[in-house]
Amino acid sequence: ADLEARFRKFPWFVSAGSGRLRDGSEVIFVYVRSSRHRELKALEAGWKGYKVAIRVSGAIKPLRQVPLASYS
Repeated sequence: ADLEARFRKFPWFVSAGSGRLRDGSEVIFVYVRSSRHRELKALEAGWKGYKVAIRVSGAIKPLRQVPLASYS
């Protein structure tokens, strides 16, 4: 939560979440619109003991709304 609060103010920040890498180690994924920002350099060493993986993604948008009646 601290990590998201710290980076939320930047327009290139999308989201952060926890997960596991292929080797099973825990990681914090940081999703950004672009990875070319000096503030991200601070995350190369990790965040509070956790590995950090930067992932470039577009902005998160809601899916197209489908009326509930179409699921029946």
